[in-house]
Amino acid sequence: MTRGRSIGALVPLAACEPDGLMVMSEGSYVRLLALNDVGGDPGRWGISVDEFHAANTERARRFPQNLLVTQTHDTKRSGDARARIGALSAMAEGWATCVRRWYELTDELVVDGVGRGGPDPQERYLIFQTLAGVWPISPERLEGYVEKALREAKRNTNWVDQNHDWEDRVKRFAVALLTHGPFIDSFEPFVAEVAAAGERAALGQLLLKLTVPGVPDVYQGDELIDLSLVDPDNRRPVDWDARRDALEALQGGAQPTRETMKLHIISRALALRARRPEVFGAGGGYEPLEAGPDVVAFSRGSGGEVVVVVALRRAGEGACVQLPAGAYRAVLTGREMQVGAATPVGRLVEPHGLVLLERV
Repeated sequence: MTRGRSIGALVPLAACEPDGLMVMSEGSYVRLLALNDVGGDPGRWGISVDEFHAANTERARRFPQNLLVTQTHDTKRSGDARARIGALSAMAEGWATCVRRWYELTDELVVDGVGRGGPDPQERYLIFQTLAGVWPISPERLEGYVEKALREAKRNTNWVDQNHDWEDRVKRFAVALLTHGPFIDSFEPFVAEVAAAGERAALGQLLLKLTVPGVPDVYQGDELIDLSLVDPDNRRPVDWDARRDALEALQGGAQPTRETMKLHIISRALALRARRPEVFGAGGGYEPLEAGPDVVAFSRGSGGEVVVVVALRRAGEGACVQLPAGAYRAVLTGREMQVGAATPVGRLVEPHGLVLLERV
């Protein structure tokens, strides 16, 4: 949502298109793939907290019942995958260092036994970003994605004039990465950091979608961690039994796990919306709460009946937020607290950098 530090060019690029890389002039670079999705604008890196509040204030006034969608059947990457890739914008130097190293480590995989190369540097960078967004991934899923991305990029193959020889070489390279020891040893520690940052961002986005003015939509299957790529990957059958079992366990008092935290937030937030229809209806209002550039905080309902605080970055946990004074219950944990006007964000937010408060 907010601007990260930009990731500059690692390699010069020529032009390509939506599902692969990005249409740009000669000498340009691969955009951050999280910016490249249906209905998006890859030239728009994000908005400030103030701009976010302004948009929600206008939506509350003009379109309080508009649908809030973050993922559809035609999404190029699921919300969780986009959040992981987007997290790279806050670790640009480390990412650049790693990618340069990965080019060196995997050069031996590019040239086959008869001296033919593939993929080209741009396609390799696409693959590195993709793996950072969806790791771990099976060879079959990765091959399916690579084939479609290459054809839609129209660099070395396309849907009309398919270069199967090139496609096969790029697929072999991509699949070989999954078991290439030197690459894996360098890649896995870094991608663990990316995953943690991406999951924090995804949970924050989910809570905001469920509580800002509008009607939230949760795409089928997105109730648990979903690291999907473009169709047919994002149209795989949903394991509804697993989701029913997880929901039953949560409602029975089980503590949410990493896998079920999204479902926990969805369940508790929707229950709150059902309890407080006047807060989340057309007349519920939206009042921004000042907490600095690294925190999104707002209240809904008259007198701050519901308060939402999301620390976009860990630095935000050191800020203070001006809350309506009173007694509150944390909807996600049941913890009760008495707050005054100025409250440290770190005192409020739970381990994932967010809190949903209901006045009691």
